[in-house]
Amino acid sequence: MKRLFYPSLYLLIAIVACGGCSAGKTMSWKTAKNWDIRRAMGLKKDEPAPPQVPTRLVSTWTDTVLRKQGSKSQRGFGGRLVFFNGDSEEGVRVDGNLVVYAFDESEAQYKHTQPTRRYIFPREQFVRHESESKVGPAYSVWLPWDEVGGERKNISLIARFEPHEGPLVIGEQTKHMLPGVEPVQVESPVASDTFGDEVRLAQHSSSADAAKTVRQASASVAPNNAKKRLQSASIPLSSNWQQRLAAQRDNIEPAE
Repeated sequence: MKRLFYPSLYLLIAIVACGGCSAGKTMSWKTAKNWDIRRAMGLKKDEPAPPQVPTRLVSTWTDTVLRKQGSKSQRGFGGRLVFFNGDSEEGVRVDGNLVVYAFDESEAQYKHTQPTRRYIFPREQFVRHESESKVGPAYSVWLPWDEVGGERKNISLIARFEPHEGPLVIGEQTKHMLPGVEPVQVESPVASDTFGDEVRLAQHSSSADAAKTVRQASASVAPNNAKKRLQSASIPLSSNWQQRLAAQRDNIEPAE
């Protein structure tokens, strides 16, 4: 009895298995064919997507300090750049050169059109800055400025990407503050020279020019006062006084 039971059981299992395979052949076998056990175990990674020519870039910058053992700490900016193609919100891999222009706008009279510094990341070097982010491939860079302890700086940054094949892509200009000590306000030599000339002119005018000004003022007042006195002296005279003054005028001898 036992000898007949086991062969029958094996036959039943084989029939059910074959029926299940034939029913789900289009799904089960296709899934198994595409499934890679090495990739599932982490032994094989997916091939990276080929680089694309971006149409826009977004950069974020933050001030940071780089510390290395045996050397002085450097302050600067750490940046993260993501490239996009069209209206897509997913980052793409790129291939090309990156140039970042830095403008020092710390001085109030800043009017320069040329960048203060320029940071260049060649194509073969920039590709090594790639890393994964939530939106796709991103590129991290470091812009050193100077040693820690310098004056506070106001810096504007502009990122420009030069694809290996394609048009240039320029990001928006962003302004940042590099923390540091309070700048010392020093008067420029031009301002001090001008101030000195004004002092010397004032001292000169306080002596001779002042006296001259006083004389001119007194001279300009005197005729006005004299005019006023003549106007106040013109009073009507009686006929006797008029005859007496006329006689005195006739007796005056003319000057030779």
